[in-house]
Amino acid sequence: MGFIEFLTDNKRWLSGSLLLMFASSPGQTLIIAQYSAEIRETFTLTHGAYGSLYSLATVASAAILIWAGKSVDHFSPATVGVASIFMLACFVLLVAYAPNIWVLGIAFCGLRLFGHGMLPQTAITAIGRWFHERRGKAVAIATLGILLGEALLPLVIVSSMALFGWRETWVLTSLILVFAMVPICWGLLRVDRTPKGGGSTKARSSAKVPDWTRSQVLRDWRFWIVMLGLLVCPFMLTGVLWHQVHLMDAKSWDRTVFPASLPLFAVAGAAFSFLSGSIIDKIGAPKTLAPALLLVAGGLFTLGLAEHPTFAPLAIFLLGGAVGATGTINGAIWPELYGTQHLGAIRAVAFAGFTFSTSLSPGLMGWLIDQNVSIDVQLMVGAAYTFGVMLILLLTVRHLKAKSPEESIETLTPVSAASTEPASK
Repeated sequence: MGFIEFLTDNKRWLSGSLLLMFASSPGQTLIIAQYSAEIRETFTLTHGAYGSLYSLATVASAAILIWAGKSVDHFSPATVGVASIFMLACFVLLVAYAPNIWVLGIAFCGLRLFGHGMLPQTAITAIGRWFHERRGKAVAIATLGILLGEALLPLVIVSSMALFGWRETWVLTSLILVFAMVPICWGLLRVDRTPKGGGSTKARSSAKVPDWTRSQVLRDWRFWIVMLGLLVCPFMLTGVLWHQVHLMDAKSWDRTVFPASLPLFAVAGAAFSFLSGSIIDKIGAPKTLAPALLLVAGGLFTLGLAEHPTFAPLAIFLLGGAVGATGTINGAIWPELYGTQHLGAIRAVAFAGFTFSTSLSPGLMGWLIDQNVSIDVQLMVGAAYTFGVMLILLLTVRHLKAKSPEESIETLTPVSAASTEPASK
């Protein structure tokens, strides 16, 4: 089946998943950050207080997601997706009418839970079950939803705030979610898809992958190695985006340098998402993860060393590519390793880990800045750490393949022992 035929035959599910990801935008850090100045001024919050409030709300949402994320194993993607959009709209409205910082914190928790958590969780889990042979490409298409939101919405939000005000912009967002996104997504996703096997592709069908329970996965050392690789990008990128104004001030750059490069960020994300999707369909997600981390390390290294703003677009291009590549890998790797029966519960833990990591970096990097550790030093350390994680993945990649829970007892130690068996004879 050609790519155009694939798109045509599956346009209902692909476009529905993409729209679920796009609808998650109000819960993404880059979108919420557009309101930072107005919210801090309204509630008289310092940078530190505002960052701490956001971090606490994100941590709380990660804890709830571990429980709530299992719902996609018991209800249809249409039901969970539409319910999540509606709940997101409610918390968007709560931001608009928040009378104090306590209510604002609850609203942020809801934005992160349903926007950053449940909607991507629902879309990517559904893709993992619906597609076997073209899973990489399908995840890449769905991921475009977030990238489109990051590319298009900041300018729309800034313009809307200038015309109507920041509270009114949140109200408009809530209305769009309820009266546009809810009916469209329900119409597209209410018909479930049955995965189709066979074909000429060399992809590994997840129908042959043993199904693991979440408790079994959490006892498997391979899960934590993969998480180590997948957490690098969201942790570092969230910190960079949150402190982008400080970074530009520290380098004496104009404050338009980062915003002006965000379309390039989205273009790179889309390009590397599709590229990694094609590679995943040929060699598998585990073998694609380590090379993808080169983009993370390269972006951090470039941004840390850059003194002139002309290097900023290159750094942002690399980081955008890293988001696209690792996002697609994250969508494909779990069903490839652990099957699809308990995929929602497994991905709920992974998503909670991502959400928790994004809650730590703004506060940690801010504290280091307060301790006079320059942002450039932090970026270089982040690049070195990424290289270290990449090396670990390269050393363990041969173990990252589908196996049953019983086979997973085999670890690096028995392998070494087995290699000495002939000598004992």
